[in-house]
Amino acid sequence: MKKNRTEYIEKFLYFFVSIQFLAAIIYAGYFIVSQKATLIPHDKVSVLSDWTYSDQLTGPEAVTTPVKVETGDRDTFIFDSRLPDEVPDGAVIAFLNRVDVRVEVGGRVIKEWTTDEAPIVGGPAKNSYFIIPIKESDAGSDIRITFLGDDFSGKMFDVFVGERYEVVRYLEIKSGAIQFALSFALLVCSFVIVVAGLIQKLVYKQRMKLIFMAAGI
Repeated sequence: MKKNRTEYIEKFLYFFVSIQFLAAIIYAGYFIVSQKATLIPHDKVSVLSDWTYSDQLTGPEAVTTPVKVETGDRDTFIFDSRLPDEVPDGAVIAFLNRVDVRVEVGGRVIKEWTTDEAPIVGGPAKNSYFIIPIKESDAGSDIRITFLGDDFSGKMFDVFVGERYEVVRYLEIKSGAIQFALSFALLVCSFVIVVAGLIQKLVYKQRMKLIFMAAGI
């Protein structure tokens, strides 16, 4: 009888944990991944995805990011576009990069960066978001991004424009939403499993196998 009651409790706890996990996924998915939450400033961040790529060998062509261009026998990769007609005060542009780059707005250079400026430990091991300030008067200006060197992967990603805080918040949600949802669900379930294991140990004098599972053992 006692064994049957213990099995019933264990089944109930497993069912309860499954419901908690599913609820956490649905919550995070609806409010974050689906971008229905006010956390995501869709209307405050502009995305530049239409570019003219000037190929060193074949000439200019229209591309839509994200895009991968040919890199063989080339060492300069030029992408041209146009900033939105309205740019807020304190605006920035943000894009992924890991190679030497030069950014021009309205014909003036606003950023030059080389891999020599990367941290000594690790170096430019992966793409990172470059966040570069621009002026409110730059609205509607031409923008040119030039990647330099034969180690460019050929991948050009979207460029984001908006007030600094809004752009950073947008990228945090956009890039980390799925990971956040899974981490949040795992956190909730681990807590429930630990509590359930302690209950079994203290009340029913059972081994805390659920705690081992929560700890990943």
